[in-house]
Amino acid sequence: MNPAMFSKRVVGLAFCCVVAMTLTVNAAPRPSRAVVVNLTGKADYQQRGEDWKNMHRGVSIAEGASARTATNSIADFFLSTEARTRITQNTIIRFDQLQTKTTGLPQADKKPTAFTNIELERGKILVRAFAPTKQSSFVVTTRSCLTEVRGFGAYSVWLLNNRACVRVMDETVTLLIRGRADPVVLQAGQQLCVECDPRTNEAIDRNVQPTTVTDPDPDWPPLPPPTGPGPGIEPPPVYEISPSQPQQ
Repeated sequence: MNPAMFSKRVVGLAFCCVVAMTLTVNAAPRPSRAVVVNLTGKADYQQRGEDWKNMHRGVSIAEGASARTATNSIADFFLSTEARTRITQNTIIRFDQLQTKTTGLPQADKKPTAFTNIELERGKILVRAFAPTKQSSFVVTTRSCLTEVRGFGAYSVWLLNNRACVRVMDETVTLLIRGRADPVVLQAGQQLCVECDPRTNEAIDRNVQPTTVTDPDPDWPPLPPPTGPGPGIEPPPVYEISPSQPQQ
């Protein structure tokens, strides 16, 4: 074989290997973060495997961490998966999944696919989420008979005693109700509340239907979602917080 031709083949093969390795590396999901952008009242957070700590503006929370608010408290989070969430008083959530994935060669204007899954243990969460790609997903799960809320846009999910509710302000979400075979699609301007049987944790009325609502959710933040956590992070305040009981 001609030495020059052999050298070109070796170089070409090496280039293909580098490209293949780049595509493979970029295809692996990368962990993202949730940053506290506003805090009213008292709240704390727990990174996976660590003790609970006081929450303050500017705290960066990793995948797998939990957050909780006390009475008369509100916490806003900006997620690096291009979403903003708010939790109201006496709420506990866990960021089960905060990941992004980029496939192909890096490009300046190319957005990664985002995967977000937040478990609402109690209380209320408000979501403003945008899909950076068609493959992206945003899911709120609960341990109630309303097991999953999936979708982008603006909506709120809350749990009170044995009742679970969803209200959609913008776009469309899909709900899964325990004991019901087909999913429920909720449009903008609709709300659905389902009563859960405390003995079986299934919906008492599996065929419950959405209702139309005209009033906006009073817990919505007045400003649109930011493009990032922003500068000027305030120094952390010092306070004590103990687990609070949800209001009836």
